[in-house]
Amino acid sequence: MDQYERGMSFTTGGDPRSAVPAVILSDVHKKYGSVRALDGMSLTIQRGDVTALLGPNGAGKTTLMEIITGIRLPDSGSVDVLGADPGRDRIGLAARIGVQVQEFNLQSTVQVREALAFFATLHAEPEDVDELLERFGLVEKATARFPTLSGGQKRRLAIAKALVGRPELVVLDEPTSGLDPQGQEFLRRETRRLRQEGRTVLLSTHDVDDAARLAEAVIVVDRGRVVAAGSPRDIVQAHCRSVRVVVDAAPEPHWAGPDITVSDDIGRTIVYANSVQQVQELVGDATILEHREPTLHDAYFHLTGTGLRS
Repeated sequence: MDQYERGMSFTTGGDPRSAVPAVILSDVHKKYGSVRALDGMSLTIQRGDVTALLGPNGAGKTTLMEIITGIRLPDSGSVDVLGADPGRDRIGLAARIGVQVQEFNLQSTVQVREALAFFATLHAEPEDVDELLERFGLVEKATARFPTLSGGQKRRLAIAKALVGRPELVVLDEPTSGLDPQGQEFLRRETRRLRQEGRTVLLSTHDVDDAARLAEAVIVVDRGRVVAAGSPRDIVQAHCRSVRVVVDAAPEPHWAGPDITVSDDIGRTIVYANSVQQVQELVGDATILEHREPTLHDAYFHLTGTGLRS
């Protein structure tokens, strides 16, 4: 069965001896009119892992996260999050899931500390609000009203709000978007901190480098389906083998094979193979311009293509 085939199940990361997975989706479908946002999606996310969610615009990432958090119901299929159905027990799961959304807004009169203090009252054992303000560099903005914050400060507040209830599952939607380099590095440290605390983190990102650096497991989605899942290293090995070679010639039909992947690169050819020698023997007199170890970037583009998405 081809791994792109509809409804195939993927399990990511985790120790096989660990507890019940944090998230299990089985054959989940969701349509908006004629658009298939999720097309038989099945996946498993292990507890305690940082799992990165990668995919082009329109791949189904937002719909997937909305279904996991109970914001949206699937048309069909089953969803289990922390042992419960988020569609039926959204209120019960709300205390156990922390969600940072991209479009985070508060009333114009609300102050930073006031907002965090309010969200803290919704949880039995919240984080200390003043400690969160210190940790997220918001002490000097504690009495500032929400509209006066910079984009980066609003993003940090959104993530602090997601963590105030000490959630078991943390869902982060492009958390480094809009942050300066210092803010991005801070969020990477926070992600590692959450991992050390044993939290499960689902990190949706367009930053493939962050996915490779931070995540034990990566899920690549495209056109509403999971097209690859596993550790970054396993995904690279499965789809790009051991070496990436650029050949100064257009691809020939006979170059492709069971152990070789070939793609056209505007007059050049990118070849993924087990060794440079294997490629040299294949292409004959054609010049090899460069070769290197493949990366998760290479695997991502191989799986989803390089064309622009709307």
